[in-house]
Order: sequence, then structure tokens, then C-alpha cells
Amino acid sequence: MKTNIFTALLVAILFLTNCSSSSDPAPQLTEEEVQINKLSETWVLGSVIYVDDDVTERFTDFSLTFTKSKTYTATGSLGDYDFEPFKASGTWDFIDGDLNVITRNDGVNMEVSVTDDALFLTFNMTEANGRTAGLGSYRFDLVTQ
Repeated sequence: MKTNIFTALLVAILFLTNCSSSSDPAPQLTEEEVQINKLSETWVLGSVIYVDDDVTERFTDFSLTFTKSKTYTATGSLGDYDFEPFKASGTWDFIDGDLNVITRNDGVNMEVSVTDDALFLTFNMTEANGRTAGLGSYRFDLVTQ
């Protein structure tokens, strides 16, 4: 009888410990997944530096949304240049595993620095096609919406 009670208690303890959801570890995210999660926000304008000039006023109501599926959407004023630094939408990806450099589907490579509430993008617009206004280096300082 004592053996049956002991066996029943042992089985009950094993069953309860195996069914506990708290013992299941949370899945670990890769470094790329962590970076994608940080980027996947709607970012609004803090400031824009073009070459060495503050041109923030040219980007009124600008916002930029990155998604986990590696697309982006830019809204508001896109710069009032002949050649704007952002298309209205597109795709992006990391370059060669470097989580601090992304390339857009239009061939523009951007250096990225992101925190929980700030995003800094630095890039050069070099495609001319006969136009020069808007070509050069940019720094977008953005904050979460």
C-alpha cells in the first residue's frame, strides 16, 4: 500500500513539473531579429542635415515607418528637391550581415543607429540623371511616434 501511495505521489509530482509553462524558456531572438524589432516603428522627424545645412523645414510632417517584413513607407514632405532622399515606399535589407547598414531597393545604403526611442540614418544620394538638387549627404534624426 505504501508503495502505491509513493508511486502515485511520484507520478503526480512528475506530471505537475512537466506541465508547468513557467519552466519553458522563452525563445531567444537572433541579433538580426532584435535589430528588426527596434527598427519596426513609425519614426517622426527630429531634424535633417543636408551636407552641412539644417534643412528640417523642408520635411514638414515627415514620418518613416519600417516593418518587420523589411518594407518602409515615407509620408509627409519628402524634401522639395528635384531628387528626394526617400521614395514613398520600398524595401530594405541588411548588407552582408552588418546590422548597422541597410540597403534600400533603390540602391541607397544607409548607416543606421537605433535605440528604443531614436533612429539616426546617414546616407549619400549620388544618382544624378542630369539633376543635382538634393544630391549629397544626409543625416536624419528621428524619434518614435
